Amino acid sequence: DIVAGPDGAPVKWIELYSYPIRDPDRGTVTGVVEFARDITSRREAEDRLRQSEANLRLVLETATNVAFIKTGTEGIDARIIDFSPGAAIIFGLPQAAAIGRRVAELHTPEDAARFPEVQQAMREHRRGFHGEITMVRHSGEHFPAFLTTNPIFDQNDEMIAVIGVAIDISEQKRAEEEQRTVEKLKSIGTLAGGIAHDFNNILM
Repeated sequence: DIVAGPDGAPVKWIELYSYPIRDPDRGTVTGVVEFARDITSRREAEDRLRQSEANLRLVLETATNVAFIKTGTEGIDARIIDFSPGAAIIFGLPQAAAIGRRVAELHTPEDAARFPEVQQAMREHRRGFHGEITMVRHSGEHFPAFLTTNPIFDQNDEMIAVIGVAIDISEQKRAEEEQRTVEKLKSIGTLAGGIAHDFNNILM
C-alpha cells in the first residue's frame, strides 16, 4: 500500500533489510529486526533516467542525417565505442566495422594530432568543441561538417567518454557557393551592361 512519508509525500518504494534474532543456547529464531528506508525518490529518478536513455537511443537510431559517435578518452588512440546509423551513412562505414576503430580515422591528421590537447581542455573546463571542421569518410573523401563534442564524467569526476554529434554540411556549402557564383554573374552582367551602354553613347 502507498503510505505518506514524514514530509507528506507518498511512499511507493522501500528498501527492506531483515535480520533474525537467535536464541544463543538453542540457535532457534526468536524474532526479527527489520530496517526500512524510503527509496521512492531514487526509484523515480532511475525511471526518469531510463526513459531519457530510451528517448536518446530512439534519436540515435532514427536520425539518418546526423552522426552520433561515442568515443574513449585515450587521446589520438581513442576508440569508437558507439556509432549511430546516421554516422554509418555519413561516413560510409558500417556500425559493426566502426566499433573499436580509432576515432582519428574520421578526422584529418592535423585535427587528430590535437586530440590530447583538446581532451585535456575538456577535463579542465568540462566543455567540448563546437564548430565547423573538415572530416574524413571511410573512402578517404574529405567533407565539411559541423561538430559538437561533449565530455562524459563518472561519479568520481573522471572523464570516461566523449559524445560527438556531426552534421554533413556539404550540400549547404555547395548551395552557398552556387549563390556566390550567381551573385558574381549578376555583378558581371550589370557591369557589362553598363559598359555596353557607355560604349553605345560614345558611338552615337
